[in-house]
Amino acid sequence: MLTTKFRVWLQDPRIPPVWTGVKVVDLMEQVGAGCIEVTVKGNGHDLRQLIAKRRDIFAAYLQMVPGKREDH
Repeated sequence: MLTTKFRVWLQDPRIPPVWTGVKVVDLMEQVGAGCIEVTVKGNGHDLRQLIAKRRDIFAAYLQMVPGKREDH
């Protein structure tokens, strides 16, 4: 399965993010100040769309290189 890892910065770290419509594979809470590391299924298109729509929750993101993960 193709997965893509992102670092996502939140507008307010005290407010939990909403992942509606995103197929989250792995979620690592707080890797930095207001920053969460998340791995999603696919190329991350759904997450990038969500971030663009929900600027009230998400401040910025950094996309890592897509990789392969074995299905379990």
